[in-house]
Amino acid sequence: MNDPEIESLTRRLDELEAKNVGLMREVRRLRRIGASALGLATALLLCGAGLTLADRIILQHPEGGNIRLELASDPNGSVLRMYDADNVRRVELGSGKISTGLYLYNAQGDLVRRVE
Repeated sequence: MNDPEIESLTRRLDELEAKNVGLMREVRRLRRIGASALGLATALLLCGAGLTLADRIILQHPEGGNIRLELASDPNGSVLRMYDADNVRRVELGSGKISTGLYLYNAQGDLVRRVE
């Protein structure tokens, strides 16, 4: 290899390392957001409603009745889903036998990012 090729590869490697650092930072941020959301949902459920045994707990907006938050559980695991004002799923935090991770959706409800 000649010097221009080595310089090109070195520059590309530096760019990829910088992108990797940014992605790792974003993953940590998304994990913190997911953990915070789960903690908040748990606190709201335990403080506001007392101890409730259910397979599915739904929090609805007081005006209009749109689902805003859903906490569900089945034999395969548990999931926390958050919905926007248009009742479109935007965030999902799941933990189970089949899949575990944080899932982010766009305004149409299409999956745009998955963090495991």
